[in-house]
Amino acid sequence: MRNRIVFGAHTANMAKDGLPDAQFGAYLLERAKGGAAMIVAEPMPVHRTGVLTRGNFRHSSDDVIPHFRAITEPVRDAGAVILQQLYHIGAHGDSDLSFAPHWSPSGHPSYHDSDGSHAVTEAEIEELIATHIAAAIRCQKAGFQGVEVWAAYHSLLDQFWTPWSNTRTDQWGGSVENRTRLSRRIIQGIRKPVAMTSSLASLYLPLTAMTSPF
Repeated sequence: MRNRIVFGAHTANMAKDGLPDAQFGAYLLERAKGGAAMIVAEPMPVHRTGVLTRGNFRHSSDDVIPHFRAITEPVRDAGAVILQQLYHIGAHGDSDLSFAPHWSPSGHPSYHDSDGSHAVTEAEIEELIATHIAAAIRCQKAGFQGVEVWAAYHSLLDQFWTPWSNTRTDQWGGSVENRTRLSRRIIQGIRKPVAMTSSLASLYLPLTAMTSPF
């Protein structure tokens, strides 16, 4: 990267019908022109149960690929590295916005509404792993140079890591190894397919997220 300036992911709520458009592209491009070395685009929900705002991009849809490609190419041409953040809010969803149940490790309350949450089954955990991987592959096809898997602010992955929010007694709870199993499976699952098409497959783990460059 050309310097140490990073423009971090945040929700701009500029999606139109769930798709990024020229306004969002111009918003990121200005940061690249201004000298930011790395830009992390607005978080993309990886699953219908992880949607938090009406302005979120479409999850699980290849419709976003050409729209994002129209954004990533100018940003890269302007000299910046561009990543996309992938996220799932876990227990802390808002049913009025997602129109879906909140999936969490152990069925604990939501910060955002009184609906509580659903303790995921093992089959649903495998579904979450698969949707994280699919979202990362979609990002690669859209021209992003890496993904940041969100693990901050008591998100789904942080809920699995944290003993008071993960009270499971199966292979996904209890020991540190078990509580980190989901995040390790996600990162391993992302790196395997993208490494086949890229020489960049390294990984580092900052305090707020897990970032995997393609």
